[in-house]
Amino acid sequence: MTNIRKTSSVILVAGGSGHLGRVCVEHLLKQQYKVFNYSSRVSNIHNPNLVERVGDLNDSMWLNSQFEADAGVNSFYGILNFAGRSKRVVVGENEEGNPLDAANLDTNISLSLIRLFIDFPNFFVSNSRYIDIGSIWASQIPFSPTYLDLDNEPSLSVLLSKASKKKLIQYYAKVLGPSGVQLNQIAPGWFPKPSMTPRLDYIKGIESRIPFARIGNPKELLSAFDFLLSPETTYITGQEIIVDGGFSIY
Repeated sequence: MTNIRKTSSVILVAGGSGHLGRVCVEHLLKQQYKVFNYSSRVSNIHNPNLVERVGDLNDSMWLNSQFEADAGVNSFYGILNFAGRSKRVVVGENEEGNPLDAANLDTNISLSLIRLFIDFPNFFVSNSRYIDIGSIWASQIPFSPTYLDLDNEPSLSVLLSKASKKKLIQYYAKVLGPSGVQLNQIAPGWFPKPSMTPRLDYIKGIESRIPFARIGNPKELLSAFDFLLSPETTYITGQEIIVDGGFSIY
């Protein structure tokens, strides 16, 4: 990746210790950003420009107080949200819990992060950015045979969560537009976590529905972040960039 010119070099990454978030944090550090990683666990990335904050992002009081303390000496260029995964709730004959309650976990985190632009506007530079990690499941229904006997099909709670976050981005793009804040979403396709014993039949089933005939490498998401963070990207808000190798065209 080529370096991009920045108007400010400080970014808050929520959930930067997870599978995709960690790759992005490492990339931002290489771009000479200062990164604050708010996550439920440390990333174990060793870099003087990385500040780790461990806490519960569903706790808006913790989030607000921590951000206020960190922003006292920093002006943030933006927030990247990888945090949260709606609790998987099985709906059907043996229903386990309320899928709406589970879906709200993801949405609450996104809303609390977006509220920082409203509650602490002086802590952000002009034309600041909010980028949310969405999902193709915000607009698609999973094809059950893909998941074989692995019991890992995205449940209704996951679909509701991703769809509500997508609408949240669109709504606040309207609300925060006059303030110059740009809110967009990146929707990854298949970027599964590495496995010591991968199920080749599972991977093959996925790849058979992708025009490029392969799953994604997390590094292939980075160009989308570079694009949305670029100071030259000044007229895009409320949009979704799908990075799925063409999976969603079917």
